[in-house]
Formats: sequence, C-alpha cells, structure tokens
Amino acid sequence: MDIKYELEDFVQQIRNSVITGLILTDSKCLVLYNIDENRYPLSYGTELRVSCMIDNGTFVNIKNTSNAIFLVSDFDIAADLIFGNKDKDVSSCTVILNKVFRHIYIVPENADGDVQLKVLCHQELSEMIEDTFIDGFGYGDNGFKTVNDGFDKYGNPVLNGCHLDIVRLMKFKKGLLNNDICGRILCYDFQMDFVQNPYKW
Repeated sequence: MDIKYELEDFVQQIRNSVITGLILTDSKCLVLYNIDENRYPLSYGTELRVSCMIDNGTFVNIKNTSNAIFLVSDFDIAADLIFGNKDKDVSSCTVILNKVFRHIYIVPENADGDVQLKVLCHQELSEMIEDTFIDGFGYGDNGFKTVNDGFDKYGNPVLNGCHLDIVRLMKFKKGLLNNDICGRILCYDFQMDFVQNPYKW
C-alpha cells in the first residue's frame, strides 16, 4: 500500500522531488535528502516547493528559513553533485547554485555521520562546538574579504567546518581564491578529504 494514502491528511506531495523527509528541531527545520548515484536534487523550480505543516494544520513555505541535509553513501557522490563529473554526465547542483536553502550540510551515511547528525540537530551540542571554536579563534568579521567564523593568530580567516555546510564552504574557498589570501578550515578527520578535494572551487 502506498504510504501517501495512509498519511494523506498529514502530508503534502511534492511532485518529482527527491526529498525524503523533514527534521524539525527546536531551532531549525532541516529538509532531508538521501542522495545516491541515481537520485540527485532536481531543478530549482521543483525543490522550491518545499513546505511543512504547522500546528494549526496549514502548510507554510519554508524555503527561506530552512536548511538541507544531503545524506550520502560516500563523499565522492557529494563531490559529483556539487562540482559535476564529466565521466558520469552529472552537472553541478542547481539547488546549491540557486540558493534555495540557507545552509546545506553534507552528512555521510556511516557511524561518523550519525555523530555529525546528532550534533547538528542538538542545539546544546552545537553551541558547545561553537563556544570551543570561539575560545580558539574568536569571532567572525562580516566585513572581511571572505565569509569567516574567526581568525588564527596570524590574522588568517578560519571557517568552522564541523557541520560541513557546503554553501559557506564554497563561499569561503572562493573568497580565498579571489582575494589571494590564506585561510584555515576546522573540521572532523573524516571530512578532511572532501574539504581538501581536488575539484575546482
């Protein structure tokens, strides 16, 4: 039996979307995608129609206030999705390029990803990481040449990449390249290969 008939009073169909669900926390709404070699987020127009049901039973569009999580079986899939892959005929991700979401987090489907997801969805844990980062690197400067979350002792911008927000990561790297400056990215060990990937930013 198709589950949509059982839940038809509580869900809204998004035609042709590859969204698999929503994670609602106390402070944010996370739109969940399960990404593999056969399923990629579709066009801007399709994914723009993300909505959720609020307490009074009506649907509201959350495209301007939501974030996305891309669950991937490995980071190579995320790299293909974001940067394109000529061998696999995968184009760059229109969801990212068209800025549908404020933040897009890349989370691997493994034990490391489970920990990352728990931290991402738990406000107190997220705040603990942010406080530790501030202790080491201070606060960001919105007027600087690139997005940043703080600065090292040499004055180089630092990005807190523990959540692996691909939107901020791309802006940070492009800002470094465009202004010919050095920067640092703080991340977990299992994220390093992706953060340092050979693809052109």
